[in-house]
Amino acid sequence: MRIPAKLRFILVALAVGISAVTAQPPVVYSDGPYIRYDDDGIEIVRVVDGVPETGRLDPAAPFEVTSSDGRHRFEATLREAKTPPSYISQPERVTVLSDPHGDIDAFVSILISAGVMDEEYKWAYGDGHFVLLGDVFDRGPEVLPIFWLVYKLEGEAEEAGGAVHFLPGNHESMVLVGDLRYTMPKYTDLAEELGIGYEELWMRDWVLGEWLATRNFVLQTGRNVFTHAGLSEKLFSPGLWLDSLALNKVMRKFLHSDWKTREEYPMVELFFGMDGPLWYRGMVDRQNSNYSPIDEEGVTEVLANMDADRLFVGHTIHGEVCSFFDGRIVDVNVSNAENMREGRSRGVAIEGGRLFLLYDDPAKKREWNPAAEPNR
Repeated sequence: MRIPAKLRFILVALAVGISAVTAQPPVVYSDGPYIRYDDDGIEIVRVVDGVPETGRLDPAAPFEVTSSDGRHRFEATLREAKTPPSYISQPERVTVLSDPHGDIDAFVSILISAGVMDEEYKWAYGDGHFVLLGDVFDRGPEVLPIFWLVYKLEGEAEEAGGAVHFLPGNHESMVLVGDLRYTMPKYTDLAEELGIGYEELWMRDWVLGEWLATRNFVLQTGRNVFTHAGLSEKLFSPGLWLDSLALNKVMRKFLHSDWKTREEYPMVELFFGMDGPLWYRGMVDRQNSNYSPIDEEGVTEVLANMDADRLFVGHTIHGEVCSFFDGRIVDVNVSNAENMREGRSRGVAIEGGRLFLLYDDPAKKREWNPAAEPNR
């Protein structure tokens, strides 16, 4: 099958890179699959050992996903993209991780250690819930396999009575509107010269682009709330904050919209801006005045408006999983590869109302009372 010219240029860019400047041979790697709906059904596109390939996919047939180095392999199957609920009752078990940024080695390690999946890349958490607080895109070389793994586990979790909740982060928002400042050259080589954006592979006619457009940005389970970065007091100004259900609906609608379009609507601009759930750092970085730091009273007000006791966030990196405001704000974003190497904490589990710190060594898992820590 002949690849359309525009897509062929993108794939060549992805496959060969720019070698003229350094006189070095191009890096040969694999990527994909990118899967999209077209007038004839479903098209599947891969780069295999530097060679772009395209074909048709039976919607019921499994397809293989492989990391660039071939060490991570699993099969996934397409399914209908559905919008999950914004509010659910508190599950007995919840695992919370954040910001994998294309590092599939670290991501797979903690998923297995936490018991979310087994070594065959299959869901192993029963009726438990897995919450991933955004930022799969950028900085690392295995963005696509991580997305497909989350997508696959979500389907398996549903069959087992559990759930996977992926809440997009600021890097999802950036890439989908063509802001590629942190995207690796693997994905952007030649795109600028050709006038083609990497984001075109993530539009709504591509399977993962459609799936991303069904995600929530704020999730509440019982009295626990989850979002990528934080919730500022500005979100609760009169006439602006509606509720999580309405916020999620608005943000889904404008996820693929450019900034010029978002800025036409004050509420949309706020939701996607520095004081919105994708960017706001004021709950976990109170030293930088540029982040509009929140105080004790503000945290109390935000949680009261959410009818919640605790908020889990990512986005802002710390050396260990840590908490703020007497344990009411928990930041689970760490340097994943470094923490994996050095045996530091990687995530949090909520089990029967108790919190546990998670490590790549499952034997190190321990109960954690963030309210007992020195206040930040």
